[in-house]
Amino acid sequence: MSRIRANQITNQSADGAPTVQNGLVISGVTTSTTFSGSGASLTNIPSAQLTGALPAISGANLTGITQTAINNNANNRVITGSGTANTLEGESTLTYNGSTLIFADTSGDAYIQYGAHSTIANNFVLGAQGDGTFRLFNGTYASGTERLRIGSDGKIDVIGGYIARNPSDSFTLNGVNTPHYGFQLNASSTVPIAMSGYYGISFATTGVERLRIAKTTGDVTVNTGNLVIGTSGKGIDFSATYDGSNVSGVTATSELLSDYEEGTFQPLLKRLMTNNSTETSFYTQGTRAGNYTRIGDRVWITGAIYWNGGSTGSGSVILTNLPFTVNSGTANDGVPLVVGFRSGWNYRDMTGYSAGNMNRFYLAYYDSSGTYNISPGATATQGTLYFSANYELV
Repeated sequence: MSRIRANQITNQSADGAPTVQNGLVISGVTTSTTFSGSGASLTNIPSAQLTGALPAISGANLTGITQTAINNNANNRVITGSGTANTLEGESTLTYNGSTLIFADTSGDAYIQYGAHSTIANNFVLGAQGDGTFRLFNGTYASGTERLRIGSDGKIDVIGGYIARNPSDSFTLNGVNTPHYGFQLNASSTVPIAMSGYYGISFATTGVERLRIAKTTGDVTVNTGNLVIGTSGKGIDFSATYDGSNVSGVTATSELLSDYEEGTFQPLLKRLMTNNSTETSFYTQGTRAGNYTRIGDRVWITGAIYWNGGSTGSGSVILTNLPFTVNSGTANDGVPLVVGFRSGWNYRDMTGYSAGNMNRFYLAYYDSSGTYNISPGATATQGTLYFSANYELV
């Protein structure tokens, strides 16, 4: 192997770089301060050997590279495709500043469509209209069905009145239209229930107000229908009004109005045998009419009986087949029966009295000496009896 050692190599004229006609092979490291030329024949240069700053490249002669233009570009605008080759669009209505994504269209309505379903009608669209409302649609914004709206005043409107998995169970918020229902449930398509804070609390069905609790007085008004007590023994409690009595020995036992009833019954005259137990028939009674009204544990009765022919005998005449049995106790044994118009009786002055814990009144006459039961034999074969009474029932 031959070696050439020189401190300096120049061309023949000693005024430039030497020219190597057939190439120069150098083993080892070549250190150069500059390099010029096209470098077209430089090949197989390991990237690990390229160190230091690369020179500026103009790229004027680069080929195979297509330039892309961005239209309407500005700070924070989201870049989207345009449909034109090598052209992108800077969206003026969609911006992102690093923390907030802003979607705003000043020229019209702005909306976002969620098309996760293959059927367009099953997709959702969120839209903000120029009137300041925010809306939710099924389908598309242009032709879909509006489901929910938030107005510029903050009011929420559930379009169609449904907020349930099953559309037949609807829920409505509506504080605008008369009669100003502020809350409405619809258990079926025809029986809604409503409450309102406009008048106080109002309940309505089928669009008709049924009950109201007044806002200022708290009075409860039932506008239609009845107040039904659904549990036996319950009713209207007046205990808050109890004032007691200024008379000694008076004791209040209840202030609960737990029952009311009115109806008809068929009173019946019978013959009570002298054993005060056996009841038998008394004449033939073609007309038997009675009315009653019950309030709490007390009942008022009125009635009329016509008889014409039949059998009679000894014993006492009693009025029975009452709508309720007379209560027991001293205060209920001997309650008066008022006798009105009558005929077929042999006595001018007539009355009657109850038998405690029994379903009967005794018919009686009275004179200056006392009161006496009337015997069936002291009546005519044809007659009438009109009567009334009130008593405590069992």
